[in-house]
Amino acid sequence: MEEITVHDFKTDLAWSESMDQWSFYLLILSKFYPWATNWDRVLELVQQKKDKDIILESNNRKINVQIKSRRVYYGPDLCIEYKHVRHNGSIILGWIEKPSNADDLIYCWTHKGLAWKISMTLLRQAWHENKDNWIVRYSKRPAYNETYSTYCCYPPLRVLTDAGVEVEELSVSQPVVNCQSHSGI
Repeated sequence: MEEITVHDFKTDLAWSESMDQWSFYLLILSKFYPWATNWDRVLELVQQKKDKDIILESNNRKINVQIKSRRVYYGPDLCIEYKHVRHNGSIILGWIEKPSNADDLIYCWTHKGLAWKISMTLLRQAWHENKDNWIVRYSKRPAYNETYSTYCCYPPLRVLTDAGVEVEELSVSQPVVNCQSHSGI
């Protein structure tokens, strides 16, 4: 019988918020958005729950960016979280199903030095047009947490691009070691 892994949200969040991770995020952001002259890291949980991790600015241009990282690379696919089911049976919508303030999603595998920049508008449009098919074809067993289970599907990159999602890929050989501290909003 297969052993069931129980995930811990706080541990995963601490990993994604670590200095090593943010060093990589800053490198990727500077390459994807070379025009940005100012950025603010969003520290307020209410804003983070609206999919804003970074706000990039230059002159009259402003972009809200959501960052997601995966620890393991299973191939070129996107983990789309569509619902959480609490152990009492109640359902909470996953990030793809909630209203979002993000313009772009930066999706990373820091250990591989790989990142994608994805338009959230195009991703959400493709999701709503294809979710029933994608859930059937690309779902795996739920990820178990202490008080809930998370349901995701994993459409491959080619499926996303065939559905009209623009994905810009960036590969770097060495993440930055140091990052400057900035105040967040």
